[in-house]
Formats: sequence, structure tokens, C-alpha cells
Amino acid sequence: MNEQARFGFRTPEYEQFPPVVQAALVTGVCPSHCTYCPQGSGSLRMAPLFLTFDLWRKIATEVAAYPWATLRIHGRGEPMSNQEYVPMIAFAKRIGVRTVTSFTNGIYLHRQVEPLLDAGIDLLEISADAADPALYLAWRCNPFFEQVVEGVRKLFAARNRRSGCATRIVVSAVDHPDFRPHREAFTRFWGPFCDKILVRPFHTYGGLICDLYDRQRPGDNYIPCVQLWERFSINSEGHVNACFNDWSDAEIVGDLGEPGASIRKIWHSDTFRRIREASLTGPCVKCCFTCSGPTLSSWGSDGYQHWVRDLLDRPGSSGGEA
Repeated sequence: MNEQARFGFRTPEYEQFPPVVQAALVTGVCPSHCTYCPQGSGSLRMAPLFLTFDLWRKIATEVAAYPWATLRIHGRGEPMSNQEYVPMIAFAKRIGVRTVTSFTNGIYLHRQVEPLLDAGIDLLEISADAADPALYLAWRCNPFFEQVVEGVRKLFAARNRRSGCATRIVVSAVDHPDFRPHREAFTRFWGPFCDKILVRPFHTYGGLICDLYDRQRPGDNYIPCVQLWERFSINSEGHVNACFNDWSDAEIVGDLGEPGASIRKIWHSDTFRRIREASLTGPCVKCCFTCSGPTLSSWGSDGYQHWVRDLLDRPGSSGGEA
């Protein structure tokens, strides 16, 4: 079996159009200063930049034509810092995007609870990391722990008051060494106020953060990264990164701002194809060489869209770790 046949796209639909399209609504603006984030730690200086509504309209309109595609809001900063955050979600749902999800640090969440539910967001992931103010302050370097707790509890209660509301709530943490002894406490604290607890692997963002685990991929056990076949990442300028961890924009495969450009065309471009083919035999994207999260991204692992779909399709809500 040749490598392309062995790995390739999982389904004909994924080959046609990416199952996850994610757009960075914000660059360089965040009220948190997380020690394991290039933005928060200051390891990468980024000028403030916001994705425009015109570009969002173009992205969402194309995604709406493909029901298997998830439109995910993320950022190189806090997505809710974009003043059009909620209207963008409402627009995407109104025009027929099946699944809209978002990542947030939750600091502004207490202001957005009812508007978010009114907009019809399918899933919100709150990165909280800690179960008490002291650890939160040490790791995230901001004093807003209680404000985040308030926001999550308000959202969970408001969602449960709305009959038939399908919004799912996820609380997540980053798997850095200091977190590991506190994982059970994190689950006990946040579990009653969300539908899923998620612990994300630690990433170096293309070497911008020191690899705390020193887990570089051994050359003789290399497995291609599934993300090149399953995720389409757009930065705040409309440029498309080969990998979502390429915060330095070292590997740009397209520009949605160019006349006639589209997600589908870039997904099928020669540039993207050459990167995928090269990655079958070894790391080829710059950030691959320092990636410390291969257990999540290597071939055979379930991608973002799979656990999101599973959670959304479950009846009702359930607290605790999933």
C-alpha cells in the first residue's frame, strides 16, 4: 500500500472540503497572560488585528454549503475582544452553517451569556486551566478567576433554563507539567457546570514556547499529522496557514483576500497538495519539527470535529469528564 493510499483523506467529503474551518477573529489582544501561550508570555509580539465582518461573511457563506464542516472561532488572542463576535456567530447560524464552535478564555463571558445563546452557538470551549484562584493566577497571570467562574455558571444555568437549547459547554485545561497533579481537582470543580472536561496537549507553537516535555518526534517512528488533511486555518488577515500552530506565519498556503480565492480552491491547491505529500515521509512544515503534541495529531487519532459531533449529538447535558 502506498503512503498516499494509507493516509490520505478519511472520506470523500473531507477531500472535497475541510471538515474544520477555523478563523482567528483576533490577533494580539488578550486580557490574559498565560505562560504557555506565545501571546500571553510575550514570546511573539503581534500587532492588534481583527478579522473583518466582510471576510467572516465570505468564510461563513462558503462553509454553509458543506454540512459536514465545522466553523470554529479561535484567535491569537481572545476572540471575544472582537466587537462583532456575537453578530458573527448569529450571521453564520442564520445563513445555515450547521456547526459553529468557539474558544475563549471566559473573562468576558459573563457579559455575553444571553446574546451567545440567542445567536445559536453550538459549542463554547472555555479555557480555565485551574480550579482555584492561586493556581489560576500563577498559570494565567490575571486576576479574573472568579469572573470566569461566574460566566461559566451563568451560561450553564441559562442554557439549562432554555427548553431544547442545543448549546454545549466545554471547560478545558492545557496539559503542562504543573497541571497534572491537579487534574482530578479541576474535573471535580468544573464538571458540574459543563458538558465535557477537555485536557489539551501542550504545544510549542512552532518552537515559540519551550518544550516542557522534550517530546520531539523520533525519526524512526514518524507518523504523518492528520491536521493537514482535516483542518483549514485562517489568520486575522485572511491568510491560510498550513498548520494552526504556525503563529509565526512561516507556512502560508493561500490568501482568501485575493480575487476569486476560496476555501475549496486553496484546499485543492498545488501548494497544499505538495505539503501533504511531503509530510507523508517526514516533517515538512516548520512547526512540525518542534511539535510536542503528536499523540493528538498523528494519524489514527480522532480529530476535533469527531468529538464535537459526538457531544452535540448526545441527548441532554451531562456534567463531568468525557
